[in-house]
Amino acid sequence: MSWSGGKDSAYACYLAMRQGLNVRFLASMMTANNSRLFPHYLTPEIMQAQSKAIGIPLIQQWVTVPAKVSRDKTRVTDYDVKFTEMLQGLRIDGVTRGVFGVVSVGNPFFEQQRSWVDEVCRPAEVRPYLPLWGMDRESIIRNIVAEGFKAIVVMCDNHRLGKEYLGRVLDEDLLSEFIERHRSAPDGKVGLYLTFVLDGPIFNKRLDIDESVDIKLNDMWYLDIKRFHLVDKSTNESCKLLREEELVFV
Repeated sequence: MSWSGGKDSAYACYLAMRQGLNVRFLASMMTANNSRLFPHYLTPEIMQAQSKAIGIPLIQQWVTVPAKVSRDKTRVTDYDVKFTEMLQGLRIDGVTRGVFGVVSVGNPFFEQQRSWVDEVCRPAEVRPYLPLWGMDRESIIRNIVAEGFKAIVVMCDNHRLGKEYLGRVLDEDLLSEFIERHRSAPDGKVGLYLTFVLDGPIFNKRLDIDESVDIKLNDMWYLDIKRFHLVDKSTNESCKLLREEELVFV
C-alpha cells in the first residue's frame, strides 16, 4: 500500500482489504533533507506509531528530494528510482499488487499521476490497483466519515484556510464548510489541506496525540506532532472488515 498516512491512502487500503487483497506492507517515501514525509510533514516516529496501531508493517524508503508533479515526462527523479527499487524488493518478497490512493475526479493531474503509477510499477512487475479511481471527492469523504475513520488536518494553506484548521477532525461539519467554500469561491477552490488518520476500521489500536506545535513554512501551516500514544480498542472496535457476511481480520 503506497502510504501517506492520510485519508485517501487509508480509505484505499480499506477498500482493497474489503476486496480480499492481503495488504502486507505500508510503504512511505521519506525525504532525507528534513527527515519527514513530504508534504504532510510527518516524522518517521509518528508514521511508525500509526503502522503499529493498524498492525501492518511500514517500509520507509528515503529519498533526497520529495515528489513533485512535473509536466516533463522525460524527467526521472531520485524519487521515481527509489520507488521502483522498493517495489522490486517487495516483488521478490512475493508482493504482486500495489495499492494507490490516486483520485481521478476533480484532480487536474490525474493523467500524470496514473502514468507515474504505471511507470514505477512496470519494471517491478507489480500490478497497480486504484480503488478510488472514478469516485468524486465528496463521496470519498462522506464514506470515510461514515465508515468511522478519524482523520485530522495536519497541513493547510495560509491563503484560503489558515492556522485555525490545523488539528480539526474531518467530519460532516468540516465537509459542509468545504462544500460551502466550493460553492461561494469564484474559482470553486476550497483550499489546500492534507490529513493524518488516527483511527478507523483498519486500526487495531487508536492513536492519540498528546502534544503538537503549529509551524508555518512557505505560506503553509503544518501540525508538528511531538508526543502521542496508542490506546487499546474494544473487541467490537478492533480492525474488523465485514465482507459477504464474513469478518475478515488484517
